[in-house]
Amino acid sequence: MLHRRSQVQERLQPRSSIILRLGRIKPHLHQQGFQSTNPKYSPYNPHVPNPDSIQTGTRLNIPFSCECLNGDFLGHTFHYITQKDDTYAKVARFAFANLTTDYWIQRVNVYDPTQVPDFVPINVTVNCSCGDAHVSRDYGLFATYPLRAGESLQSLAAETGVPGNLLERFNEGCILVPDQG
Repeated sequence: MLHRRSQVQERLQPRSSIILRLGRIKPHLHQQGFQSTNPKYSPYNPHVPNPDSIQTGTRLNIPFSCECLNGDFLGHTFHYITQKDDTYAKVARFAFANLTTDYWIQRVNVYDPTQVPDFVPINVTVNCSCGDAHVSRDYGLFATYPLRAGESLQSLAAETGVPGNLLERFNEGCILVPDQG
């Protein structure tokens, strides 16, 4: 995952953003909380001309705020309705594009991680603790990019217009592994 500076500078805006590919989001997840027609998402997705018809594979910026959860860590909890044969690992990998892990989901739910009932609500926690706490909030939003198959730091730098060396500095020590799905 990579982080980049956003031009949004308003302090009341969410402090994190999740970028998901619609083709990888299960349809019910999209219907639950990531409605592309929600006007609050439009400013974050100027590359989407028609929110009623989004091409599969399009990256969507979904803003969310991060809070101190249980006085323990910085994160955000999404509410998700499980589907037939879901496991925490499947939810983490496919519905949330590896932005969380089965460990983080298991931490905040009561079901056996491999025997999750169908069509029940679960909490999905995304940990926001990465990054440098010394970076001023004046920078605005940061975005998390799950790398797609065939993408690299260099291709992401070219796509976003953010210099590669800046991406490297904000992601020091990260192992960049593209999505194999």
